[in-house]
Amino acid sequence: MMWINTKAKATSLMRRAVAFACATLIMLGLSVTAYADALTLQWHQDVTASYAGDPQYMNASIPVGWGYMDPMVVTIPSGPNAGQYALVFYSCTNSNGVPKSFYCVYLTKNGVVASDAMIMGQTALPNGLAGAEAYQPPMLFFNSSTSTIYLAFWVFTTDGRSLVQLFSFAPPGPHWTAVSSYVGDVGNIFNYLGGAMDPKTGDIVIAGYGKRPNARTLELTKVTAASGYTTWAPSQIVTSYPDSPAYWNPVYPHVAIRSDGIAPSTGGTISILAVLSNGAPCVDPGKPDDGLIPTTYKDVVNYEGKFGGAIAGTWSDAAPDAGPDGHGDSCYWASERFPLAHFSDGSSIYSIERATDLTNYDPNNKAGSNAMSNWNRRFKLYKDGTVIVADLGTLFTSYFTYSSNIDAMSMTKLDNGNFVIFANNRGPAGFGLPMTYPNFGVTWSKDLSTFAPAQYIATLFGPGTSVKVAQPNSNGMTSVPFLDLFVSGNQYNARNVNDDHQFRYWRYTLQ
Repeated sequence: MMWINTKAKATSLMRRAVAFACATLIMLGLSVTAYADALTLQWHQDVTASYAGDPQYMNASIPVGWGYMDPMVVTIPSGPNAGQYALVFYSCTNSNGVPKSFYCVYLTKNGVVASDAMIMGQTALPNGLAGAEAYQPPMLFFNSSTSTIYLAFWVFTTDGRSLVQLFSFAPPGPHWTAVSSYVGDVGNIFNYLGGAMDPKTGDIVIAGYGKRPNARTLELTKVTAASGYTTWAPSQIVTSYPDSPAYWNPVYPHVAIRSDGIAPSTGGTISILAVLSNGAPCVDPGKPDDGLIPTTYKDVVNYEGKFGGAIAGTWSDAAPDAGPDGHGDSCYWASERFPLAHFSDGSSIYSIERATDLTNYDPNNKAGSNAMSNWNRRFKLYKDGTVIVADLGTLFTSYFTYSSNIDAMSMTKLDNGNFVIFANNRGPAGFGLPMTYPNFGVTWSKDLSTFAPAQYIATLFGPGTSVKVAQPNSNGMTSVPFLDLFVSGNQYNARNVNDDHQFRYWRYTLQ
């Protein structure tokens, strides 16, 4: 393992005069103003972890890219163990017989390694079970009443089960302690996990994509704080679709929990934001794409309800080609909907969705219809299921020029009332091409109508797939006084693919 650490002195980012498309902003009901609050850097750290990529995934950073819905940052605001705690997640080397389909995880404190390394899928499995794969992003939670950090992650076993492994970490550490395991049935897949901690009960609720005999499902489970996180509930199916044809795969579930529960045991209302992916082949006879199965995300759906009770769809947004049946045409893979952020500030739930339409759906040239020049992309901001900003991308056009040049957004809310929004582009989809947008953007607002001029932050390794940031009421924190975040670079760094996995961690104040 090699670590490269650098520390920066506290500096204040210079405010920039940014040229916006003013007419567009006015039309959207948005405005930009010079807020009194200043974004001030407290420190940053860079980390490089040894990497041994699994050839079946081709790209070093793809599994981290699956973690849009996974909380990975904890802020302990005060006390002897105060600081930012975040993950390092990378493919383990093949030394000592460790297969490359197992990932390792460390915990950092203020960007410095604070824990032992753990090989996911080979550590403290239930008796009689052996891991086959453990490469999907882990989740981090914090129980403030016990000052304990929890790590949860997926494991697939050799006999065809899905596990959720739960470990605890008592700062300052450095050791992990095995706590419990959710053990699925043989033949039932449960992965693409997202989770949240109930702000009133401390229970950890985890949702995931399920694949059962003859069905594709969205389901969830939970482990209770009252049991010391040792008792897992049987999985509850939220929705189910036929296995064939494979039109609907409910994946990438984000979980937010409202603060309407009652401690110690009555959980709050759960909101799950997922996307229905069309897993059926493209049907385009005589064309090169005919029979291929591209990645296509067609319909974002939000479900709400109580664990153990009814959980039903409350709102959805589908791509124009989705049609009455909702699954759409997988040949138009660029016509999509995708959930990027979803959290509760205690009173409302905020969501960001990437929505891309095609300006022309040409049935005689379906493949060509996916050209980027044919995209109409927006980043919709929802509050409790209602769109309150039609396109957040317009706030970042001074750098990205068009919303179509943005891949992802992240969002949080600080104790002082500032909503903070990040925008990034993970790079060109080709290893031989240069990184076009090596910086990511940040803006903030207290009313989500008037925004500060966007600023752009440089990273050492590229902005990666997404910005992971501490959020309130997401993974156990009710107080978020600092802007604690990290990015995982190396998404399309040609020189380092399958060699290194690289991270940069920051703390800013915004006041």
